[in-house]
Amino acid sequence: MDIYNYLVITAQLISKSYFRDKIIFKGASVLVSKLIQCGRQDLYRQTSDLDIHCDSKEVWESFCSSIESILNSNDKGLRYKLKSRRSDTKGLRDSDSLKFDVFDSSNNFSFEIKMDMNIKSNQIITCDYSLILNMRTYDLYTMLSDKIVAVSSGKIYRRIKDVYDLAVLASISNYNLADIVKHLRVKHPDDELINYLTMDNIEAISHAYDKFSGIRNKPNIYDLIAVDTSFLQPVYSNVQRNMIWNWRTVQWEA
Repeated sequence: MDIYNYLVITAQLISKSYFRDKIIFKGASVLVSKLIQCGRQDLYRQTSDLDIHCDSKEVWESFCSSIESILNSNDKGLRYKLKSRRSDTKGLRDSDSLKFDVFDSSNNFSFEIKMDMNIKSNQIITCDYSLILNMRTYDLYTMLSDKIVAVSSGKIYRRIKDVYDLAVLASISNYNLADIVKHLRVKHPDDELINYLTMDNIEAISHAYDKFSGIRNKPNIYDLIAVDTSFLQPVYSNVQRNMIWNWRTVQWEA
C-alpha cells in the first residue's frame, strides 16, 4: 500500500508546529515531492519514511516529547501512536529513529511510518522550500551529495535505492559540476569516493536491484547504471574545469 499522501499530511502537521523552522526534511519523501512538482511522477518510488535533518540534540529531544501530541491535533481522523524510539535502547548520538503506528478512522486503515533523523550542522547544507510538504527541505545539490557518497562506498549493495535515486536526480535537472564538488567537500569532506559501478560488481548490484520494489516504472539495471556512470565520470575523474550536466541529453557539456 502506497502511503505517500499520509506522509504529506504528517509533514504538513509538523509545519504548523513550533518545529516548522527547527527541522529540515530530506530523503525519499522530499525527492517524491520534487518529482510531483516537476511533473515527473513516472519516476516515482514508494517510501514510508520521513527523513529529518536536525542541528541540535536539544531540539530533537523536544521534538520527540511533543510529536505525538502535534500529530494527533488533526481533523483527518488520524491517530498516531509512537511505538518505539531507537535511542531509548541505544542512546542518542548523531542519529535516531522513531516508529509510529497510524490509524485512519475514516477508512479503517492502519499502517506504520518511520522518521529517521541525523544531527548535523545547518551550515553544511543548502535548502529549498517544498510547497507540498510546507517545510524546508534539502535542495537538489545537497541530496546529490548524499547519493553520490552512498553509491561510492562499499555499502552500495545495501543502498541500492540510492543507485536509483541518483539516476532520478540526474533525469530532472541540469547541474553545475563545480557546485556538486563544493557540496561534496562541505558536507562529506572525509569520504573517499570509489567507483563501484563496474562490471566486476554488476552481478551483485543487479541481484540487489531485482529485490528492490516500489518503483513505478522500474528501468533495466544496465540503463540505470549507464546514467549514473555518465553522471559520476567527472566526479570520479576529478575534472578541474567546470561543466554543465544536461538532463535532456543525459551528458556533461563544456
